[in-house]
Amino acid sequence: MASYGGHDNIVLATALAGSNLAATSGGNDNEIHLWDAESGKLTRALVGVGRAIWSVGFSPDGRAIAWGVERA
Repeated sequence: MASYGGHDNIVLATALAGSNLAATSGGNDNEIHLWDAESGKLTRALVGVGRAIWSVGFSPDGRAIAWGVERA
């Protein structure tokens, strides 16, 4: 697995779909980054204005993503 340095601050949540797709949330702008776990390259960024994202996960088939803003 490659490392990923696309966030500009702490990462709060991480999820993997299979062996090649990773999702991480965090940074100063509370973005979710989808990236290739083999190469470490960004695939897509889900951005907006909002609160910190404390959890992120994939559906069992890896085709959908969900996130949560409530801190446990």
